[in-house]
Amino acid sequence: MDACDDSGGWAGWLSEQEASRDETSTGWLDRIAGMVLERARIASGDTVADIGAGAGLLAVEAARMAGPRGKVIAIDSSAACLAAARAAAQRSRATNLSTIQGRIEELPLEDSSCDAVVCRSALIYTSDISRAVGEIRRVLAQGGRYSVFEPLAGELEWRMPEGLGGHEDDFAMMERTLKEKRASYSIKRTTLREAFTVAGLEEPASLVVHFRIALEGKESEDIQDEYLHGLPGELAALSVLRGAMEEERIVEAAGAFARFASEGKVSGVLPSMFIWSSRSEE
Repeated sequence: MDACDDSGGWAGWLSEQEASRDETSTGWLDRIAGMVLERARIASGDTVADIGAGAGLLAVEAARMAGPRGKVIAIDSSAACLAAARAAAQRSRATNLSTIQGRIEELPLEDSSCDAVVCRSALIYTSDISRAVGEIRRVLAQGGRYSVFEPLAGELEWRMPEGLGGHEDDFAMMERTLKEKRASYSIKRTTLREAFTVAGLEEPASLVVHFRIALEGKESEDIQDEYLHGLPGELAALSVLRGAMEEERIVEAAGAFARFASEGKVSGVLPSMFIWSSRSEE
């Protein structure tokens, strides 16, 4: 699954917001990028890999930080994402940024070839996080730094102080079922930390932050459709929930959620983790 191709879910929604770059999204997207890059301690002349680069939010700024003597390699499995990253580099005149199509579980880079590796909302898409983190270690030079941001999608909570007009219990049951059935799609904070520790990297530092998701003003029909059908295939909420509840109850509860969210009476809180450290000198 690729963030640029995924129309739903937190990472897909994040990519959609990045592409639109309106006044609402720009501030917090830039804060995420700034925090990731700051912890990578990118210096002039560094070679930096941005893995799961998407449309180049991290890569373009990393290219500026690395300067003309450095280079940034944006890696993504999606050709469309890499085209967007190249366009962003051209607009920013980042001549030291190149792109390579590849998977984060098998990075197309030489061993110990990078001074820093950065990653934003990409590990959530791998089915083998240990292998992906092992690849980060492989391509890092001794003393090289990594810095990662990942949403903890399994911990997303919706706050609805005014309820949902009598549909609260059904919606709560839907949310519990979705979290159980989608467990493999969500990274747990302990799993993320352990993957970096087991890979033989320095003991990671981490920070959990909470982002507010507000849907006020968005068309309720669009919210309902995204809730029920936003994720692809068997991960779609309606597909997951059909075995647990009658479809009429699912649609009614999702419709109530969408109406209240559109009116600003529902908001989401999504914990996300920054994790960073380095490859030890051996």
